[in-house]
Amino acid sequence: MQISINGYITHKKGELYSDCRDSYAWDKSCHKFAISDGVSKSFFPGIWSQTLVNNFVNVKEVIETDYILKCQEEWLNQVKEIVLKPDARWYTKNAFNRNSPGLATFVGLQFFEKEKKWTAYALGDSFLFFLPKGWNDFEKDCVKLSSKSTPIEFDNYPDYLSSIGDKHKGKRQRLKGKLESGTFYLMTDALAEWFLNSKEIALHNINIWRNQADFERFVDITREGGKLSNDDSAILIINVIDDGERDIVYTPTNVSVLAELIAKQGKDMEQALIASIEITNNEDQQSLVQEESADENERSSTEESILNEDSAEEGQILISNDPQSINANLSAAEKEPEKKGLFPRVKKGVKEIFGLSNEGTMTEMQPVKSITEKF
Repeated sequence: MQISINGYITHKKGELYSDCRDSYAWDKSCHKFAISDGVSKSFFPGIWSQTLVNNFVNVKEVIETDYILKCQEEWLNQVKEIVLKPDARWYTKNAFNRNSPGLATFVGLQFFEKEKKWTAYALGDSFLFFLPKGWNDFEKDCVKLSSKSTPIEFDNYPDYLSSIGDKHKGKRQRLKGKLESGTFYLMTDALAEWFLNSKEIALHNINIWRNQADFERFVDITREGGKLSNDDSAILIINVIDDGERDIVYTPTNVSVLAELIAKQGKDMEQALIASIEITNNEDQQSLVQEESADENERSSTEESILNEDSAEEGQILISNDPQSINANLSAAEKEPEKKGLFPRVKKGVKEIFGLSNEGTMTEMQPVKSITEKF
């Protein structure tokens, strides 16, 4: 008997993998598989669903009462650790003090190697489907298991297991069968509803998936088309080939692990944040350089304007050949505070050119050959 396992899981649109409340698990040594959907509005449903599937697959024989109690104890310990943290929210602490429970649907499947049989359990709107090899009619040949009554309608009020006490909802359903060639499909509600509605088309789509990326593309497209509800979605696909051998042999599995998806998404987000910060810093630096360049240009323009004005004023002094006019211009310039540093040089040059005395009065006019020769 050869068995292959494929599994894919994703979160609601607009959320993260860390927000996903669906869970699945498998164990090759026990030949067990499980899937669970945490009810969104309950208390820590993701922890509850993960606890249910892990505890189911890790032991060969499950005694229902002991199994539930053990799951409840583990859930409580994990939740208590979170609630007692200093940064725990007040409403989280209030819900814990009110004994608010986690709720989850559940499907479990087990193969019995020697007997070549299988047994499955289900509670809620998560489903088990089995299609034998060579099936002809989907409606007649497809084995279905859940606790939903027929006609099957999906809503927001599924049966569930509770993480506190015995206030579970609904009656657990059980089904047995011969272990033969075919494929088992364990699905949470969104995919189960799509599967029941699409039938053969759904099977065709499932057979195309080769990895997590294929599955996610399908989910995005099908949600956009309105054929798949925007909900956490998980599926385990267990293909059985009866090769006549007594022992069960597993081929390499292709199952996405939620914890790994969470870690990868967190790392990708961190790298994206770092890249965004670097881009922002580069843009800020470029902006600063541009501002400094603009300031420098403005300063240069201002200085050039001042020099032009000063040159013009110097020119006003030099353009007159009238000694009295020159003396008057020089005296006026010396009285302006902003010109005090400039006009001693100008005054000296003018006196030398035009033959003014040290006292600033006109002496005999000297011929001016070239102003440039004097400076």
